[in-house]
Amino acid sequence: MRDALADRPDVELRVVDCLDECDRSNVVVLRRTGRPARERDTWLGGVLGDRATAALGGWLADGAPDPVPAPLAGHRFRHLPPARSSRRGRR
Repeated sequence: MRDALADRPDVELRVVDCLDECDRSNVVVLRRTGRPARERDTWLGGVLGDRATAALGGWLADGAPDPVPAPLAGHRFRHLPPARSSRRGRR
Protein backbone atom coordinates (compact mmCIF):
# COMPACT_ATOMS: atom_id res chain seq x y z
CA MET A 1 0.00 0.00 0.00
CA ARG A 2 2.82 2.38 0.82
CA ASP A 3 4.28 1.79 -2.67
CA ALA A 4 0.92 2.57 -4.30
CA LEU A 5 0.79 5.88 -2.45
CA ALA A 6 4.43 6.89 -2.91
CA ASP A 7 3.51 9.49 -5.55
CA ARG A 8 0.65 10.92 -3.46
CA PRO A 9 2.08 13.26 -0.79
CA ASP A 10 -1.49 14.47 -0.16
CA VAL A 11 -2.48 11.01 1.16
CA GLU A 12 -1.53 9.99 4.67
CA LEU A 13 -1.52 6.28 5.48
CA ARG A 14 -1.90 5.27 9.12
CA VAL A 15 -1.95 1.72 10.41
CA VAL A 16 -3.76 1.14 13.71
CA ASP A 17 -5.13 -1.82 15.65
CA CYS A 18 -8.82 -0.86 15.83
CA LEU A 19 -11.11 1.88 14.53
CA ASP A 20 -14.27 1.32 16.64
CA GLU A 21 -14.99 -1.65 14.35
CA CYS A 22 -12.86 -4.28 16.07
CA ASP A 23 -15.30 -7.08 15.21
CA ARG A 24 -14.50 -6.52 11.50
CA SER A 25 -11.19 -7.43 9.95
CA ASN A 26 -8.94 -5.19 7.90
CA VAL A 27 -10.94 -1.97 8.16
CA VAL A 28 -9.95 0.96 5.96
CA VAL A 29 -11.26 4.49 6.36
CA LEU A 30 -10.80 7.06 3.65
CA ARG A 31 -11.31 10.57 5.04
CA ARG A 32 -11.77 13.34 2.51
CA THR A 33 -11.37 16.84 3.86
CA GLY A 34 -13.53 19.62 2.53
CA ARG A 35 -16.64 17.47 2.11
CA PRO A 36 -19.87 17.55 4.07
CA ALA A 37 -19.75 15.31 7.16
CA ARG A 38 -22.01 12.64 5.63
CA GLU A 39 -19.73 12.34 2.58
CA ARG A 40 -16.35 12.73 4.26
CA ASP A 41 -15.57 9.18 5.40
CA THR A 42 -15.70 6.00 3.34
CA TRP A 43 -15.50 2.83 5.46
CA LEU A 44 -14.42 -0.51 4.00
CA GLY A 45 -14.13 -3.80 5.89
CA GLY A 46 -12.59 -7.16 5.10
CA VAL A 47 -10.03 -5.72 2.69
CA LEU A 48 -7.89 -8.86 2.74
CA GLY A 49 -7.14 -10.47 -0.60
CA ASP A 50 -4.83 -9.41 -3.40
CA ARG A 51 -7.74 -8.25 -5.59
CA ALA A 52 -9.20 -5.97 -2.91
CA THR A 53 -5.86 -4.53 -1.78
CA ALA A 54 -4.75 -3.93 -5.39
CA ALA A 55 -8.08 -2.18 -6.09
CA LEU A 56 -7.66 -0.08 -2.95
CA GLY A 57 -4.09 0.93 -3.86
CA GLY A 58 -5.08 1.83 -7.41
CA TRP A 59 -8.15 3.76 -6.27
CA LEU A 60 -6.15 5.78 -3.75
CA ALA A 61 -3.34 6.41 -6.24
CA ASP A 62 -5.98 7.80 -8.65
CA GLY A 63 -7.22 10.20 -5.97
CA ALA A 64 -10.12 8.04 -4.75
CA PRO A 65 -12.74 9.36 -7.16
CA ASP A 66 -16.41 8.50 -6.67
CA PRO A 67 -17.75 5.88 -6.87
CA VAL A 68 -15.86 3.19 -4.97
CA PRO A 69 -14.46 0.74 -7.57
CA ALA A 70 -16.41 -2.48 -8.16
CA PRO A 71 -13.91 -4.81 -6.40
CA LEU A 72 -14.36 -2.72 -3.21
CA ALA A 73 -18.08 -1.96 -3.42
CA GLY A 74 -19.06 -5.07 -1.44
CA HIS A 75 -16.63 -4.09 1.32
CA ARG A 76 -18.25 -0.72 1.98
CA PHE A 77 -20.28 -0.27 5.15
CA ARG A 78 -21.84 2.52 7.16
CA HIS A 79 -20.00 3.19 10.40
CA LEU A 80 -22.10 4.38 13.31
CA PRO A 81 -19.96 6.01 15.98
CA PRO A 82 -20.53 4.79 19.52
CA ALA A 83 -23.11 6.78 21.43
CA ARG A 84 -21.61 9.28 23.81
CA SER A 85 -23.08 9.90 27.19
CA SER A 86 -25.02 13.14 27.46
CA ARG A 87 -23.76 13.37 31.02
CA ARG A 88 -20.14 13.66 29.98
CA GLY A 89 -18.29 16.14 32.11
CA ARG A 90 -20.92 16.17 34.88
CA ARG A 91 -20.27 14.76 38.31
